[in-house]
Amino acid sequence: MKVILDTSCFHDNIHASGEHFELLADVAPESAVEVVVPEVVVQEVVKQFRERAENASHAIQANSRDLGYLTKNFETPLLPDVDTSVEEFESNFRDRLKALNIRVLPLPTLPHQEMLNRDKENRRPFVAGRGYRDALIWESILKDLDAEPSDFIFVTVNSKDFAAKVGDDQLHSDLKQDLESIEPACSGRLFATLKSFVDANIKPMLKSVDELKRALQTDSYPLFTVEQVVNEQIDRLVNVEISTHDIRVTDVDLDEPITIESADDVTDVQIERVLEMNSGRLYVEGTFACTATIEGYVFKADAYGIEEGGRIHISNWHWNEYYVAVEIRNVDLQIQFSFIFDRRKGDIESFDVARASGIEYRTT
Repeated sequence: MKVILDTSCFHDNIHASGEHFELLADVAPESAVEVVVPEVVVQEVVKQFRERAENASHAIQANSRDLGYLTKNFETPLLPDVDTSVEEFESNFRDRLKALNIRVLPLPTLPHQEMLNRDKENRRPFVAGRGYRDALIWESILKDLDAEPSDFIFVTVNSKDFAAKVGDDQLHSDLKQDLESIEPACSGRLFATLKSFVDANIKPMLKSVDELKRALQTDSYPLFTVEQVVNEQIDRLVNVEISTHDIRVTDVDLDEPITIESADDVTDVQIERVLEMNSGRLYVEGTFACTATIEGYVFKADAYGIEEGGRIHISNWHWNEYYVAVEIRNVDLQIQFSFIFDRRKGDIESFDVARASGIEYRTT
């Protein structure tokens, strides 16, 4: 089976780091699974890196000019050259894919007329003249399947162009026809996120280590306690986004993006499961509670008087024409986390924050 990664797999993880990639790379070779990425996706990720680097650089320059005007003695710091940074990123990104045993599918070489015909016929992934890059990705997949037929999983958030209907895990009928022309028995399914695929297909392949789970939960593992690990990694919560679905507001309507500014007072650490990877490393999932300061946005007309309770602070009255930025202190959070470690040495190799939820605050 092949697992094909779309650009969306890298939107929030542009360096392909963290547990989901590590678990996939660990299990795939032992499970007859090959992970591939179309060259189009690689180039799209590089393009996104350039755009983000340019935007960040322009923002720093603009803010530095404002700060220099206000203070009269601030100079814009020396910023990295964007072109050089892009070259370094692309090289490092390709090296990272190789390290994860992810094969890059070459660009398709089909005649332009075939792409034009597909566009004119409005065959997916073309929709009303849109979808050229998606069509290149699909043609890359077809070419690879033609050389080596296989069932596959396509991990993409773009169900509207690839799926039978939005949110479905079945391929659109146009794409199924393409597969039938290669190998009638060849089939494909969609997963919206790498996390959902790993949770459903990779983690169940790993062995649970219940005795180590008990040792970690009771702080009897000799090399560290999980609470120590969490406290050492607490800064990873900074800038983690929180959905409005996970926040219960009593006195004010808080709008997204809602992010964590700081966190402390870790309590109630719970270990949900410990899995042994094929490499011998251990993967741990759990939860903990903490207290945090969060930042969000309030409609300007609703912002007058909200600081009177003392917990809400307006950090920027002029965020834009309609909203003010606010900070809310002493917010209780429930955090879902995971980490990978070396059992023999106790070295923590990675730590991820999966979700911040169960938030409730009161201003009175």
